[in-house]
Amino acid sequence: MNFNEFPITLIIIAVSCIISFACFSNNDLLNKLIFHPVTVKEHKQWYRFLSSGFIHKDTGHLIFTLWHCIYDYCLPRFCKNIYGKNNAS
Repeated sequence: MNFNEFPITLIIIAVSCIISFACFSNNDLLNKLIFHPVTVKEHKQWYRFLSSGFIHKDTGHLIFTLWHCIYDYCLPRFCKNIYGKNNAS
């Protein structure tokens, strides 16, 4: 697999894993990143729109999300490079 073709995807996977594992053991960090509409509106914490996408409830949720990312994005493009066509997209 040529990882140069998927740099953004791999960066998102790495950042998501790092942030999620940090939040598993640090509730203060989780509470600072989680999406909470009232806090966004009243305290103007707009970063929560983006940061909430990188946190996961538990390892099962993280693994499922990463599998989905790899299966739906990386695998079809990898197969296209090998077999010459892409039926998945």
